Order: sequence, then structure tokens, then C-alpha cells
Amino acid sequence: MMRETITDGTATALQDIPGLLGKTGTAEYIGQHARACWFVGIDGDLAMAVFVSDAGSSGPAVEAAGRFLRTPR
Repeated sequence: MMRETITDGTATALQDIPGLLGKTGTAEYIGQHARACWFVGIDGDLAMAVFVSDAGSSGPAVEAAGRFLRTPR
């Protein structure tokens, strides 16, 4: 199911990364005025988490994960 998040779900911007697994999410805090978002992913032997406060959607966390994962290691 974590692969479906990448292939058909909220993290399709990461489809070009073969074998990546991931999950996105958002959470409201301070009433309904602020939203935090996150992306957690697994790429081979690498596990990662990205948290963005006041983002509104999981998009910024997915974008940050993509920049990190596409950087040569």
C-alpha cells in the first residue's frame, strides 16, 4: 500500500524513483488555522521522514523528499 501512495496517490511527484515506498499526511493544530504535513518514505536501506509546519497540504513535504532523494549520494 505504501507503493500505491507513490504510483497513484498523494506522492505521484516521486514516481520516477524506482521502488520508493511512502506515506503522506496532514494534521490540523491550533484549531483549524494551521496545518502540518509530512512524508515518510523507504528507499532501499534508507528510511526518511519530512515534516513541514504550516504547509496546508503534503505537497511541500513530498517536494522536499524528492529533492533529497534525487541528490546523488
